[in-house]
Amino acid sequence: MSKKPSQYLGDQLRPFIAPFRFNGSGDFHLKSHKTNEKGGLDKDKAEKILEANRKRLSDFQEKLYAQNRWSVLLIFQGMDAAGKDSAIKAVFAGVNPQGCEVHSFKQPSANELEHDFLWRHAVALPQRGHIGIFNRSHYEECLVPRVHREVLAKERIPPQLVTKNIWRERFEDISAFERYLSRNGTVILMVRPGGDRLGDRQHARNAELAVSANRQGFVRGVQAGARGSGERREGACSEEGGEIARRVAKGG
Repeated sequence: MSKKPSQYLGDQLRPFIAPFRFNGSGDFHLKSHKTNEKGGLDKDKAEKILEANRKRLSDFQEKLYAQNRWSVLLIFQGMDAAGKDSAIKAVFAGVNPQGCEVHSFKQPSANELEHDFLWRHAVALPQRGHIGIFNRSHYEECLVPRVHREVLAKERIPPQLVTKNIWRERFEDISAFERYLSRNGTVILMVRPGGDRLGDRQHARNAELAVSANRQGFVRGVQAGARGSGERREGACSEEGGEIARRVAKGG
C-alpha cells in the first residue's frame, strides 16, 4: 500500500477519532463523556471504515516488524461485558498473528503471587517489532486488591510496607514502569471500552488515570517508527500523567 492512501484514510478518520481521544492536556472526567456515543456513524459506514483501516493497520505492522526498533502495547481496560474481547477481535482481524500477542490477565496464579505485582505484566511485554495487547492490565492491581483485601493478603507483602499510602505508591510505580517502557521504545496506548452504564466509582477513577497517561506522542511515536525515522519519542506517563495519578490515588 502506498503512503498516500494510508495518509488519506488517516485524515478521514481524524474527525471520528478526535472526540474519543484525550492527549493529556487539561482535566479529564469520564462522567463527562457518553458511553453510547457512535460518532455520527451508522453500522454500514462504520464497517467500511473499519475494513479499510484493517488494511492500513496491516501495512503499519509490516513496517513496524521490518524496522525492529519499536514495540506497541495496547491496553484494553474496562469492566466485564464492556466489549474488550469483541473490540480486539474486530480491530485486529487483519493483523499478522506472528507479530501480535494477546494476554488476558485474570486471577493471579500461585507463581505470579510469588513476585511483585508488576512482574506478570513485565514478562508479557511485546518484543521489538511486535504488537502486544493486554486484555485487562496492571491497573487492576490498584482496584481488585483495594476492594478485596484478602487478595492483597495473598501477595504476602511485608506488613510494614502495607500502609495507608500503598495505593498512591502503586500508582507511582505504574507511572514509573510505563515511563521506563516509553523511554526504551514501547509505545503505549490505552483503550477504555464502555457500556451503557459507567459502573462503580473506583473503576471510573482508574479509567481516568489510565486515559490521562496516554499522550499524543504515543501516536507520533508509532508513525515515526513506521517511517523508519528512528526518531525517539517519549511520553508514556509524562509528568502531567504522573501528577494526575497522584491526585487520583490521593482522592481515593
